[in-house]
Amino acid sequence: MGEQIDDNRIEREEFDRPEEAVFITDIATDKDDLEALASIRGLENKIKIKGVVTAIGWPQRRASFAEYCLSEMGMKDIPVVPGSTIGKTDKDLKDYEEEQFQTAETAGFTSSENTSDDLFRNLLESSSDKSLTFNLIASHSDLASFLESESNRTLFANKVKKVMMMGGGSVIVDPTTGTKIVPDLSNNYTFDKDASAKVFTHLQEMSVPMVMVSRQAAAMVPLEPSFYDELVERSNDHPVAKLIKDSAKKGIEALWKRATAPSGSSERKSLPDDRDRDWFIKTFCGGQDSEQTSNDDIWPSILHFLPYDYLTTVAMVPEYFSRYFEPTIVEVNGVQHMIVDKVKDPEELKKLLKQILFDAFKA
Repeated sequence: MGEQIDDNRIEREEFDRPEEAVFITDIATDKDDLEALASIRGLENKIKIKGVVTAIGWPQRRASFAEYCLSEMGMKDIPVVPGSTIGKTDKDLKDYEEEQFQTAETAGFTSSENTSDDLFRNLLESSSDKSLTFNLIASHSDLASFLESESNRTLFANKVKKVMMMGGGSVIVDPTTGTKIVPDLSNNYTFDKDASAKVFTHLQEMSVPMVMVSRQAAAMVPLEPSFYDELVERSNDHPVAKLIKDSAKKGIEALWKRATAPSGSSERKSLPDDRDRDWFIKTFCGGQDSEQTSNDDIWPSILHFLPYDYLTTVAMVPEYFSRYFEPTIVEVNGVQHMIVDKVKDPEELKKLLKQILFDAFKA
């Protein structure tokens, strides 16, 4: 008789093996990209980051900022390259983003001359089959461009075991063509809608599993503002912990001014019209309207922040995914894809999210 397969042993090995990950991020846009990158240090036995691509608007400056943050956290050897500019223009640049860019540039950090295609190809070619996880927490432009080549698609399909996405998915069932998943209206997909559509199509045709973590899941584990005060205190004022807190505060203040600006105003920058004052109060203030104006300090009224990109990163870890995430499984061409709209035991998951970041900044 052949050796009996021990499913429990296989699962244990899967849990014990660190995920090898490639990040595509628009770091400096808000605090949750910073949280996602910082969490790698708190998850150092569970995720091994192999490379980072920075995208949207000012990728070279984002790359410099990512290198600065990684260096401050003792991870300076991780390759970082700039990606696509698609998604934002100079009119979208926020003051606090400029401050973060200048922090890195003043410290002497400059971006690599390599491209996202270079990084993807080098990492894929040097990796074992079905060993890499791509973590898409920004636009899909760079991956869509890479997958235009048939040889690249073959390489990707051989080397990648799953693709994480911050965003949901819409399921379409056609009696003629069968089931397929398309991008929903999540923000990351809207920066380059054509690219997102292509990535979804390519991944399903290549039978590469997708794991989509929606904003509904993130809404179940909100983090209160006081957590960021505690994070800075516990970290002994670590510069990246301070950046996370500053991004949370300055980011929400900037969003408040944009959301309260009238429709059509240049002050709204690229914010959709449905992201208005009522939406902001409902989303961040628990629906408790104290009749603040755009010029009032909104920080004392903020009840929570949603850990969009950070939650997607934690969901990459098989042990945590099994324990805390409740996916809807959609089979396409015999491959199971997962759309996560719910989490299990949200209070325990919130504790885990906090502890990972506390651990990230331990001396």
